[in-house]
Amino acid sequence: SLKDCGINVVATESFPDHCVYQEKDLQRLLTLSKAHQADLVTTRKDWVKLPKAWQTRVNVFDMHIEFENPDEVYQFIVGRI
Repeated sequence: SLKDCGINVVATESFPDHCVYQEKDLQRLLTLSKAHQADLVTTRKDWVKLPKAWQTRVNVFDMHIEFENPDEVYQFIVGRI
């Protein structure tokens, strides 16, 4: 999504869902960002899981999902409940 917005992405790192971020991982990412003179970016969903001291060091990329056919999606979900 960042690339689609014209952002130059120099590196990516994936973490599993429900990850509890460890200080060593965050320090490693900070070192990597400084080496590339880049900013750290994550989604709001993952940003809220960061320790408070790290939230000021990481930028949030807010995303908005819009379905082309919201009524069909709604009917699909209701049909599965």
